[in-house]
Formats: sequence, structure tokens, C-alpha cells
Amino acid sequence: MKAYHYFLIYGILIFTSCKESESPKTTEETFWVWTSRIPCDFDTTIRCLYVLKENTLDYNLNNWIRLDEKYILSDFDYQSDYFYQLKVEIPEANSQNPFEYKVIDVIQKVKDFSTELNAGWDILQINSFKVPEDKFAYFKINFEGWRRIISANTECKFYSGNLGKVGESEFSVFSLSIDYFTENTECDDFGLKDAILTSKSYNLINSDSLILKDQNQKITLILKRLPGYNPYGPGKK
Repeated sequence: MKAYHYFLIYGILIFTSCKESESPKTTEETFWVWTSRIPCDFDTTIRCLYVLKENTLDYNLNNWIRLDEKYILSDFDYQSDYFYQLKVEIPEANSQNPFEYKVIDVIQKVKDFSTELNAGWDILQINSFKVPEDKFAYFKINFEGWRRIISANTECKFYSGNLGKVGESEFSVFSLSIDYFTENTECDDFGLKDAILTSKSYNLINSDSLILKDQNQKITLILKRLPGYNPYGPGKK
């Protein structure tokens, strides 16, 4: 009888040990998730997830890592227009679902208000310079969709760059460069580049008028929304 008990206990221990060894192994990581899935570079019909493995939120998408469309965040309500800092369980590469990351904690949830500006805008005023109505077709600013890109132009200058933090009223652009083909064009941009870079706050009025101001609350730009403009491209949102 003692031998029977011995073999029974031994068998249970081995069975338990095997079950434990069969349990999938995971590691924990903390990273930020971009505000939405973005069309992948290799195929724009597919949307990829972008993550940032830093403690501090960085608004420059070029510093983020692209994960292909097959990656899934489970146990997570992913709402667009928010940056999330998440703690996740990452399975081993040889596990049954190696592309499924289980979210175990939402550390931070940061609203990105830049999507409320996504549109094409006529430039009505740059600092104290009021753009003549017959020139509206040449003075534009666009806030472009998922990648948080800003582009702007006068009659002969074209700029593009990236938005920094955009809060409920806070505004910033961390980079703005002139297009190569218009760099050496001799014409006046009426201070457009400086007006954009020095803008630190904004006021959106009735969704169709946008006033930007510098740190001293002096008006830098007055814009009017273009009707029917889709910053994400035709037929997309």
C-alpha cells in the first residue's frame, strides 16, 4: 500500500511538473501606442501599429517602431485619438499566439487634440499681414491625418513639418523645413515659417475658424477651414 501511495504521489508530481512546463512563458514590457493604426509603408491598404519603448512620450513618429498588422493587443479597449502607455505580456516567439500582446495595465492615457485641427485651411492673416482675398488660393495650411503632419505654403514657398504636443489649447510644432524646390526662390513668405514655429496656443471657433497665438498671446495666424477637405485622402477617415 505504501508503494502504491508513493507511485501515486510521484505520478501527480510529474503530471503537475509537466503541466507547469507546458505553460507559455511571457515577458513584461512597457511601451507607448500611437493614436491609431496607420497605413503601412509597404501596403497602404493595411494598417500597422506603432509603439515607442521610452518612458517619455515622443511626438515624432520617426522615432517609433512599426509592428505589422498581425499584432494584436488583447484585453484592451483601443480608442483612437489617444496615446496610451501600456504594460503588456509578450509571449515567446514559439508560442501558440506570438503576435498577441496581453495588456495588463494602462499606465497613461493622453488625449491628442490635433485631430480636431485635421483639415485644409485658408491663411487669412500672418502676424499683422492680412492676406488679400485674391491670394487665398496660394496661402494654405494643412494638418494631415494620422501622422500629425503640417504643411504650409505661400505663393512661392512650401514648408512641411511635424506637430508636437497639441492639447486642449496648447500648440507646438517641433520641426518645419522648406521644400527643396522652393528654398532658393526669391520671394517674401511674410513671416509664415516663424509664425508657425512661434505659435504656442490656439483657439478653435465653431470648428471653422482657427486662431494661433505665441507665448505672449499675440496673434500669429488666423485661418479659415476649407469646406470638403479630407486630410486622410479621398474616401478615407
